Amino acid sequence: KIAAETGEWVPDVVLAETERRIETETGYTTVRKDTSVTVPDLMVLVKEVASGRLPLTFLEANMGVIKKWCVAGGVKEATGLVIKDDAIIVAKKS
Repeated sequence: KIAAETGEWVPDVVLAETERRIETETGYTTVRKDTSVTVPDLMVLVKEVASGRLPLTFLEANMGVIKKWCVAGGVKEATGLVIKDDAIIVAKKS
């Protein structure tokens, strides 16, 4: 079939019908269908989410990476982020 948005040919994959459970000498094996998804162009995904055609949940902020970037670069403000220093209490036994 032809993907309308890209003009590329995309084959239809049909799995062969098999028994769900195949007995072997050492036990058994099963065959099941699975779906894989990749993001070949992150900016296209971002634009689709921003336009509302895809849900916002597709883009999850990695807070560990964001914090590391802010601390390493000494960044105190950036559009879309609220950056503040917090006091953390650390108690130790002597």
